[in-house]
Amino acid sequence: RRIPRRRRRARSPPIRRTLALPRMALGTLSISALALPPEMSRGILVLLFSLLTVVEATYSIVATDANTRQVGGSGATCLPSVDVFEGLYLSAPNRSVLHTQGQLLERNGTIVTTAVAKMERDESIDDILTKMRDLDTSSFIGLIPTVELRQYGMANFNTNSHGGYTGQSLQTVYDDYLEIENTKQIDIGAGRNDEDADSIIRGRYSFHAQGNVVAEGTVTSLYDGFLGGGGEDNHHCDMAGRLISAINSVVEGGLGDMRCINDHDGISATGAFLHIDNADGTELIHINIIGNGTLEPVEEMRQEFLAWRESNPCPVDTTDDQTPSNETYMTSNANTTAPNVKPAMPSSPGSSGTKVTSTVFLTTLVIFAAMQFVAN
Repeated sequence: RRIPRRRRRARSPPIRRTLALPRMALGTLSISALALPPEMSRGILVLLFSLLTVVEATYSIVATDANTRQVGGSGATCLPSVDVFEGLYLSAPNRSVLHTQGQLLERNGTIVTTAVAKMERDESIDDILTKMRDLDTSSFIGLIPTVELRQYGMANFNTNSHGGYTGQSLQTVYDDYLEIENTKQIDIGAGRNDEDADSIIRGRYSFHAQGNVVAEGTVTSLYDGFLGGGGEDNHHCDMAGRLISAINSVVEGGLGDMRCINDHDGISATGAFLHIDNADGTELIHINIIGNGTLEPVEEMRQEFLAWRESNPCPVDTTDDQTPSNETYMTSNANTTAPNVKPAMPSSPGSSGTKVTSTVFLTTLVIFAAMQFVAN
């Protein structure tokens, strides 16, 4: 069975929405062009990073199940009123799944559309991530290349079935410009074909976990939670259970996004999601919590998962390895096209999540703010 797609808001008082700004509009703005002293240039960069959501902190995990050919992921962030699912999730059902975080990408931009096309063709993870980085070398925020502010995690069904990328300048932005202390930027994973694969996932599961501006131990908690023994709920019978366990382990450890830990009474995030696509492109489960920072969204998501589990109990005979061979997979897909890819698209006006405004307006706003900063 599958649950109808739905969005849930954290149960809390109404909140005031603020203007959300385009994510890549500053891509070509270089502070060096202003010929300012280094200390003033740094001040303007601090202002820009403070005014704009140019680097979106997140912890998340992607996974595939070779028994069912399902792809999916779960993630959370500390950005009130932002739909983290629409910002992160891309999938080619029966092929692969990709999360894009750090400085987010425009969903209709060249980098995303190229990645999606390659996912549809079932190209390798290395080729896809390399191409995404190659297309991202000409844009800057100040003197920082945008490619160094990205973070990716990906999983598929191929021999090398997981991979990731973490930009080297993420640490610099959080430490030096935004002055958020004790954060980690890291990605790790494991695959069903890895020589040292844990017996729990060997032959079946591949996954990759990633996080930026998170507390130390957050990403390893995602990793261990996916592999773990099940805890009190013991839902590790399928990928949905492993994903909810992974994200919940962060909360149980008192970990997560450092901004929420510091500024929102220790909660791990403001919004969270769990999503899995079946091989035919239908949704197995979709839970999406968009909150304002007053409640723990992962706990609300876990409660919705438990309600879903009541009507979607653990499968029987999950111990039998029914992983299709590479030969079977290649033959069955040789003359077919992939199901519709599911890129996460920006919200339309009136929907939940980030609103997209004019790039021209944003650039004007930023230049005006920078000039005011210099004048003062």
